[in-house]
Amino acid sequence: MPPTPTPSAPIPSAPPPGQTIQYNVYRIYITQGTGPLHQGIALVPVQLQSQTAGRFYHVTGTIGLGMDYECRPAEKFGLNPAFESAVWMFQMPKALLAEFEAIASSVLPPYDPRVLMERNPDPPARDCGAWVMEVLDEARALLGDERSIDAEIVNQQLLISALIDARADPNSYPHGNTPLIITVACNSNLTGALKTLLEKGADPSKTNGSALSAPHVLTEPVEVRQMGGGPSVINETAIHLLLQYKASVSQPDSAGEFPIHWASYGFSLRLFHVYLYSHPGPDQDNLLRSINNNGETLLHFAAAGCRTEVMEYLLSKGLDVNAANSNGWTPLMCALTPIDRSTCWTTNTKTLANAIESARLLLSYGADPNIVTDEGWTPLHVLALYLDVAGKAEEFAKDLISRGVDPEARALLLSPPSIVPRLYYVCWSLPWGYRLRDVMADPPVEKWIVRSNMMPLHWAAERGAIGVMKALLSSGVDVPAVDVDGTSPAKIAAESMFLKKRTESVDNIINLIVGASRT
Repeated sequence: MPPTPTPSAPIPSAPPPGQTIQYNVYRIYITQGTGPLHQGIALVPVQLQSQTAGRFYHVTGTIGLGMDYECRPAEKFGLNPAFESAVWMFQMPKALLAEFEAIASSVLPPYDPRVLMERNPDPPARDCGAWVMEVLDEARALLGDERSIDAEIVNQQLLISALIDARADPNSYPHGNTPLIITVACNSNLTGALKTLLEKGADPSKTNGSALSAPHVLTEPVEVRQMGGGPSVINETAIHLLLQYKASVSQPDSAGEFPIHWASYGFSLRLFHVYLYSHPGPDQDNLLRSINNNGETLLHFAAAGCRTEVMEYLLSKGLDVNAANSNGWTPLMCALTPIDRSTCWTTNTKTLANAIESARLLLSYGADPNIVTDEGWTPLHVLALYLDVAGKAEEFAKDLISRGVDPEARALLLSPPSIVPRLYYVCWSLPWGYRLRDVMADPPVEKWIVRSNMMPLHWAAERGAIGVMKALLSSGVDVPAVDVDGTSPAKIAAESMFLKKRTESVDNIINLIVGASRT
């Protein structure tokens, strides 16, 4: 049974005869025999007094066998005897039609082979209704704040077009070494400007001083509000426009990293596929196996971002779960390390739970837990970098030890200095992969010092990793062990910059160490 139709949108005063400037957007329900209602989206010019004709968008085919996106630009859906109802959703200016169609064509059609084998698959398979809602949700994002944007967008486009016609350069660098195309693409309110720039010949792959292109930087969310301070979202509209104008997802930056490397780090599987499918045919396989200048694969990046769906996809395509980069980092180490936001774009902060989930996935595909990086780091070292007051990492730490990871391995550690400059934030995250090697070679003195000969127990004491500490102590590690400066784990906890305001955690750590010393 379809939902009760909402009242049709109010019809504004008529535009010039025959001219469409605004669409009413409807969710359409169509009967299909004894099966569930088929759903689609209709865009109807607001000057039409009925819902009988408009642009119709839907997916056709059978879930499990494959479905395809279809657009019917002059569909008489209201006259079809199978037409059931139309539910008004919102209004959209015609100026956004190209962006809307880019979204509709990029949202992946449902495909879930479980429906051919299971009567009631759990979780439920995506159907045409799920596709409709995903398109509508993304289309709403085009509209921005609750304000009329159609005239603003049109005027913006006309002005830019006139300036370029008057010999303004669409490939200019108005802000230092950052090209205009990147500045505009990173502002979700400038979609119309981006479209006009591309139409007028702007290079969609123009790079900044670090050889980053717009497809690189759009793997990071952009702020929705013009003045900032609001929510941030991935600017999918800009992504689709750039790819429509042949922006490259395989253009390397100064580190040899492609936009698709960053996409595997920061995107969902759906958006990752948008980048991947912009390379048709055999190029896709080459793209999947691309590496940066330091031998890091897409799987390294996906693991660093804890993108488990992307990781599973890459593993299913045969990427090496134990591939090592130039300083011995495998995807497992990338998954477990709390990532420094300044070393690669990210869409959210990695949590201990994210890290453990990603690590377990890699181990299930045969990842070697006994990896040791050139810095001497092991999975136990990086697991000890998370604040874990509740001891949630204890079980996983014990699992690593049972798999042969050395609980007393010693390694170099980046720590904050004992005196942190005023107002300076003590950073919990760390660089990963080759970036760690580079920082350790020349650490910024106000942020890091390099401490050598540190066991996971020392790391756990400094960071408050109670779960790792419990696992290490139960395994029989050398409790009186000191670091190269002769400092015990208990003293490290008491002097930790990370635990300055966590006296209860410090007491807990000291009690654990004292208790283990007595056994």
